Amino acid sequence: MKQRTGQGWLRKVWAGLLGFAEIIGLREERSNRNEQLYSLFKLRYQEFRDLLTANNELLEIIADFEILLRGDKHFGLPLLKSKAIQAYARTYRMVESLQNISENGYPELKPALERIEGSLIALFADKELDSPVEWVLPLARVDRTLAEHVGNKMANLGEIRNRLGLPTPEGFAITTAATRHFIEAGGITELIDDRLSIAEPEDVDEASRLIRETILKTAVPEDLAQALLNAYDALTAPDGTAPKVALRSSAAHEDSEASFAGQYATVLNVTRDGLLDAYRQVVASFFTPRATFYRRHLGVADEEIDMGVGCVVMINALASGVAFSRDPVHPDQDHLVLIHAVWGLGPTLADGLADPDIYLVERAGRMPHVDIQAVRKTMELVSDPQGGVKEVPVPEACQDTPCLELDEIRGLSRWVLMLEKHFGDPQDVEWVLDQGRHLFIVQSRPLHQMTPLEPPELSPTIDKELLIHEGLIAAPGIAAGPAVLVRSAEDLAGFPKGGVLVAANSSPEYVQVMDRAAAIVTNVGSTIGHMASVAREFRVPTLVATRTATKKIAPGQEVTVDAIWGRVFRGHVWELLTSAPVVNPFMKGHPIFELLERLAACVIPLNLTNPRSPDFLPENCQTLHDIARFVHEKSFHEMFGIGMLIDDFRSEAVLLDVFLPIDLYIIDLGGALDIAPGQRKVKPAKITSYPLSQVVRGMLHKEIPRFGPRAMDTKGFAELIMQQALSNPQQERTFQDPCYAIASDRYLNFTARVGYHFSALDSYCGNSATKNYVTFRFAGGAADAIRRGRRARAIAEILEASGFQIDLKADRVDAKIQKRSREEIGTALEMIGRMFQFVRQMDVAMSSDKTIAIIRDAFLSGNYRLDPHFKSRSESTQEG
Repeated sequence: MKQRTGQGWLRKVWAGLLGFAEIIGLREERSNRNEQLYSLFKLRYQEFRDLLTANNELLEIIADFEILLRGDKHFGLPLLKSKAIQAYARTYRMVESLQNISENGYPELKPALERIEGSLIALFADKELDSPVEWVLPLARVDRTLAEHVGNKMANLGEIRNRLGLPTPEGFAITTAATRHFIEAGGITELIDDRLSIAEPEDVDEASRLIRETILKTAVPEDLAQALLNAYDALTAPDGTAPKVALRSSAAHEDSEASFAGQYATVLNVTRDGLLDAYRQVVASFFTPRATFYRRHLGVADEEIDMGVGCVVMINALASGVAFSRDPVHPDQDHLVLIHAVWGLGPTLADGLADPDIYLVERAGRMPHVDIQAVRKTMELVSDPQGGVKEVPVPEACQDTPCLELDEIRGLSRWVLMLEKHFGDPQDVEWVLDQGRHLFIVQSRPLHQMTPLEPPELSPTIDKELLIHEGLIAAPGIAAGPAVLVRSAEDLAGFPKGGVLVAANSSPEYVQVMDRAAAIVTNVGSTIGHMASVAREFRVPTLVATRTATKKIAPGQEVTVDAIWGRVFRGHVWELLTSAPVVNPFMKGHPIFELLERLAACVIPLNLTNPRSPDFLPENCQTLHDIARFVHEKSFHEMFGIGMLIDDFRSEAVLLDVFLPIDLYIIDLGGALDIAPGQRKVKPAKITSYPLSQVVRGMLHKEIPRFGPRAMDTKGFAELIMQQALSNPQQERTFQDPCYAIASDRYLNFTARVGYHFSALDSYCGNSATKNYVTFRFAGGAADAIRRGRRARAIAEILEASGFQIDLKADRVDAKIQKRSREEIGTALEMIGRMFQFVRQMDVAMSSDKTIAIIRDAFLSGNYRLDPHFKSRSESTQEG
C-alpha cells in the first residue's frame, strides 16, 4: 500500500508539470482536447445506436418480405412501395452512420448502394402519381386514383359514391400533403426524428406521448385552418343548418393490405368550433404506441407521415353495423353474406363491446334466403346534442326486435356483392341506417380472411381438462403457452414471447404484443371487431365471447387454445398442436407477386457471408442485405477501437472506488452512473450501465484473488524478472496506469492495458436480442511467446465453452457472441469480468501444454484459487 501511495504522489507531481507546460504553451490544454474527445465518443455512440436500430428494422422488413413470398397473404402496390422505401432508407441510414463513425473510411459503399437504388427505382418508375396541390378535396372529386394522397378509406368512399352511385354521407378529404404541412409548419418533424426514429421498443411509450402532446398543443397553420373551415361551411344544409361531422383517419397505408383496424382515432359528432381540435386528435393518433408498433411490423417508417383525414357528415343513426361479403373466419363457406347490426352508432360493435344481430344471406338468387339471428340489445350509442356521443337505454319495444327489416337486409347484401365485384376482393363494409330508414355506406375495405383450416381429428385418448368449451372464433388456429392476464394497457409492457393473452374485453391495443402472443382469449368481443381483424392479419389464434376466460384460466397456467372448434384445454394437447394447417399460396402468379419477386431479389439474398474472405468488400454487395451485413460487421470493428483514442482522461472521468489491482475510470455517455454532478468517485452499487455492472460484478467475484501471489513456476518467474530488467521502463505500462470504461445504460467499451497484456471489450446489451453482442480481445503478456500462446489458448477454450466464436492467432484471442437475450449477454459479460481477473499474470505459469487444460478446467469449475483439493459444487452435492 505504501508503494501505491508513493506512486500517487509521483502522479501529482507529473500532473503539475503537465499543467505548467499547458500554461506556457508547450502542451495543448488537456481539458479542451478531452472535451473534444468526449464529444467524439458521444457522436460515435449515437451513430452506432442508430446503426443498430436501422439494422434491426431492416431485418424485420426482410422477414416481412419472406412472409409475403409464401403467397398466402393479400398485398398490393402501396405495401410493396412502402417496404422498398423503408428497406432502402434503413440501409442508407446504416451506411451514413458507419461513415460518420469511421470518418468516411468506406467510400466504396455509396456507389454500391446507388447501384441497388437504381434497380429499385426502375421497378417503380411507371407507378408514380403526381401530388395534388389542394389540401382539401370534396368527396365528389375523390376516387381510387388519389389513394396515395387522400388515403384508402376516403379513396374507396369516393369510389363508392362517384363510380358505383351508392349513397354515402357528404364530406371532404384532408390530404396527406395537408398533414405534412401541419407537422412541418409546427416544427414537429424534428421532434419525431429526434425521439421516435431512434426509440427502442421500451422507449416508444414515452416518445409517442411527448409527440402526441406536442401535436395537440400546436396550432393548425392559418392557411390550412381556413381551408378546413371553408370545406366544412360548404357542407351546410340548404336550410342553413350547420352539420355535425365525424373525422376519421385515412392514412395511405390504411384499409389496404393492412387494415390498421382500430389503430387510429375517429372523433364523432364534431361542430365547427371543434373541427380543428378534432383534426389534431386524429393526426396525433398516428403516434400512439400501438399504431407505431403496427407500422413497424409492416415496415412503414415513423417519419413517413402519410396520414390523410376524412370528414363526413354525421348520419342520425337508427342502426349501424358491419357486413362481410364472405365469412372472415371460414372463407371456405363462401355461399353467404354476413351482416352484423346494433341499434345506434357502431363503435360498440367495432370495439367488441356489444352483441349484435347476425343476418346470414344467401349470395345467389333474386330473393335470397335470409337467416335472422336477433339478440337482446339493451344499450345503444347515440350522438349527444352537446357534442360527442353518449350511451342510452334501447327502448324496451326494440330490445328484441331485429335492427333491419327483410328488404333492407337483402338490399344491403346486394350492395355488398356489388362492392366485392367492383374492388375485386372480398369486402368488409360499414353501413348506417338513418331515422328515415335510408341506408348509407360509410366504409369499404379489403376483408382479411384466414386460410381455411381443416379441423383436426381429436384423439379419444386425450385426457386434458377442458377449461373453455364455448366462444367465437375470431382468428382460427391452434397454439399453446402460459396464460398471461391483461387487465389494462400497462400490463402489455412485459408481455412474454409465447404467452396466451387472457383478458376480459377485446381491444385493438393488443396489437402491441401480437408479434409475440401465441393466442388470445377474451370474455367478450366479436369476430368483426377491430381486434379480430388485426389478429387475423397477425395469424394469432383468437377466441372471443367465451364469457368465463378470466375466471377459468389462471395466470401462468399452461393452456392449449383450439380456435378451430372453440375450446381451451389445460396443458399442452400435442394431438392438436401437431396438426399443421394447409397454406394456400393464392397470390402466386399474380402480376403484383411477380413485382414482389423482382423487388425481393434486390433486398433479400445474402452473398457476403464470411467477413474473413478477401471478397468481403463493398464493391461485391449486390443487395441491401449485403450492404447491411458489411456495415454491421465493420461497425463492430470501428467501435471496438474507440478506447484506443484515450491518452489521459482521468480529470474528466469518474474513478471506480473499489479494491482492484487496476484504476478503472468511467466515461459516462448517458445513463451509466447514478451520481451527483461533479462527483469523481463511484461505488459499484451506483453503476446503472447494465453491461458495465456485469463486468465489474465478475471482476469482484469473492473467490478470485485480487492481489497476492499467483501460481507460477520458478523458471517462469525468473524469465519475467529478466524481461522486465531488459525492457525500457519508460515504454512499459504498469498496473497503476488507468483503464477506461466508456459506457451508457446499454453500451460498454472497456480497454485495459495491465502490466504487459492488453484487453478490450465492446458490448451492446438491450432488450432487443438482434442488437446485442459482445466482442472481446486479449493479447500480450510478460512471459515468452510460447507461454503467452498457451494462456491465449486457455482463454480461447474458456470463451468457446461459453458460446463465443473464436479467432486465435499466436498470443491474441478475438471472440464474439451476438444476437442473444439481455440476460445471456449479461452472463457472458460477468464471465469475462471473472476471467479478466483470473488470467492476470497467468502466462508465466503456463510451463507446459498440460497447463492449458488445467487453467481452463479450473476456471469452468469455479476453482479460481487453483486449489488441488477443490471440489466443484456438483461433486460436493453428490458426495453429500
